[in-house]
Amino acid sequence: MATKHRTAVKKGHRQPNRKKILSDVPKNQAFYCCDGQTLTNLVALANALQQMSDEVYAYHANGDKNDFYNWVADVVTDEELAEELAETLDRRQAADLVAERVAYLLSSEL
Repeated sequence: MATKHRTAVKKGHRQPNRKKILSDVPKNQAFYCCDGQTLTNLVALANALQQMSDEVYAYHANGDKNDFYNWVADVVTDEELAEELAETLDRRQAADLVAERVAYLLSSEL
């Protein structure tokens, strides 16, 4: 089961730059899935994780690597989501985490 997304702002932490985090990344920094999908933003990642096979997910996230964590941390620059993705190797949980983060960033509560 997915962990609840932390919506409260911790003391001393800045609000996320939601516009930047939700924007398309430069084409040369897109995420290229092994099944041929090209992802350019978190919404596309959320949709892809919902639909991709567990085998495709396991190719990108396993005991040796986590390409989703790396892309979200280094390219999308959403450290909070990246930390949560680093803690799971389950596709459904990762899909829930990304969908929850996107919903949070799109909400007017920020």
